[in-house]
Amino acid sequence: MAPPQNSRHQVDPPVPPALQALPASLVANIRPPPSINVHGDWAEEWTLFDQQFTWFAAATSLTNQPKPVEIAVFMSSIGPEAVNEFNSLKLSPDELSGLSQIRTALQHRFAPKVNYHFERYQFNKIIQEPEEKFDKFLTRVMICAKRCQFGTLLDDLIIDRIIFGIRDDQLRTKLLDIDSLTLAKASSMCRNTEACSEQVKVVNADTQQKCQSTASIAAIQKSGKPSSDPPKNYNSKNCGSSHPWRQCPAFNQICKSCGK
Repeated sequence: MAPPQNSRHQVDPPVPPALQALPASLVANIRPPPSINVHGDWAEEWTLFDQQFTWFAAATSLTNQPKPVEIAVFMSSIGPEAVNEFNSLKLSPDELSGLSQIRTALQHRFAPKVNYHFERYQFNKIIQEPEEKFDKFLTRVMICAKRCQFGTLLDDLIIDRIIFGIRDDQLRTKLLDIDSLTLAKASSMCRNTEACSEQVKVVNADTQQKCQSTASIAAIQKSGKPSSDPPKNYNSKNCGSSHPWRQCPAFNQICKSCGK
C-alpha cells in the first residue's frame, strides 16, 4: 500500500524535563524502546514507539550524533518486520536524507490520516469488560479519546463514557446524581468502589468458610456418634456398688439373702 499523498509534518511529543540532563552512568543503561509490533494496531504501535524513541534520543543525546548514526540507531530499533514495511515504500533521496523525513514517511505508513467520525464511533462503543479493572478500562477510553479531536469537550466526554461504560449500575446512579462531576472525582469514586468491592469479597469468603465449618460441626453432633467422654457411674441400691446406668450386675438376678 502506497503512503497517502497528503503532506504531514512530523510533530515530536514533548520531552520530559527529567530526561534533559542525565549522568553518563544512567545514559549507559538506557535501552531503545521495544520494536514496533506490526501485528497489533499500527497507529497505536507507531505512536507509542515514536514517543518512546524521542525520549530515548533526548536522554542519550542521539541528536548530537552524525545523521547516519542517528538513522542507523532508529532503523535498528523499529524491528525487522517494520523494516520490511519501510523497504516497501518508494522513497526519494530527499525522503531518506534525515531521520525526520524517515519518521514522517513511517508516520504516513503506520498512522495515516485519522477518520475522526469513525474514531468517535469506536469511542462511544467502549464498555468495561467482565473482570476488567477500572484503570485498564479508563486507559482504553483515554487512548481512544485522543484520536477523536474532542477539543475542550475532552474531559466531559470521557466522563460520559465512564458513566455509561462501567458495569456497576449502583455506581452509575451515584455518578449521575452528582452535579458538576469532574474527571478526577469520577475516577476516584470508581477506584474506591472497586477497592471496597474487592474487600467485601474477601470478608464474605471468610464468613462463608466459618459458616460451613460451624454447620459441619453441628451435623457431626446431630448424627448421634458416641461421645468420647467416659460414662457416668451411679450408686446402685440393688448391688450396693457404683456402675454406669443400666449396667447393674444384679439386674434379673435372685438375691441370695432374701431369695427374691
